[in-house]
Amino acid sequence: MTAAEGVTRSADPPAGGHQRDILVLCLGSLLFSTSFQLLTAVVPLRAVDLGATGLEIGLITGVFAGTSLLARPLVGWLLDRGRRLPLVLLGAGIFALSSFGYTLIASVLALLALRSVHGLGMATQTTASQTLVVDLAPPAVRGSVLGLLGATPSIAMAIGPEGDFTDDELAAAERHGFRRTRFGPRVLRTETAAIAVVAALQALLGDSPIVAA
Repeated sequence: MTAAEGVTRSADPPAGGHQRDILVLCLGSLLFSTSFQLLTAVVPLRAVDLGATGLEIGLITGVFAGTSLLARPLVGWLLDRGRRLPLVLLGAGIFALSSFGYTLIASVLALLALRSVHGLGMATQTTASQTLVVDLAPPAVRGSVLGLLGATPSIAMAIGPEGDFTDDELAAAERHGFRRTRFGPRVLRTETAAIAVVAALQALLGDSPIVAA
């Protein structure tokens, strides 16, 4: 075994050593993606309220993706030269502040600028999260963990901005072969799903603050 091989193997995380960290990271990614989906339907409506034209609405939608795309190489460069977790938190912070900023803007130009900053938060958080989960996951299950993390945006999209499905949406889904699944009398909406998931994780991981007398 060469010295290089020894360094590589010692850097691999132990099998099963970071389950809680990975679960927290995936849960954070789910909440992050859900907050994004909550805005997907209302940002164009906000633009209309501000008097945006059809072209401006298209720019408002596209500048988010454009900024995110352009920022990813820089974020990757920073990740190669520093710790991962601070960039995860930085991206989430930018994203949260940007989401709050939609309540304060008063012009189409301000909305365009805010979308650019919002896209920067998306690029930072998602790129850093994917890199961090690779560091945490044991090699034997790394692909599965990446798949789980990558599924969170799709789960958030399935929840939907309104937190429920209309009768037309349910009918369309059933026509394409989907089947309805219920949790019984308990209905998870966008605003309550995160709380329910956190409670389930607390019970599963055994660190619930409730202690039997």
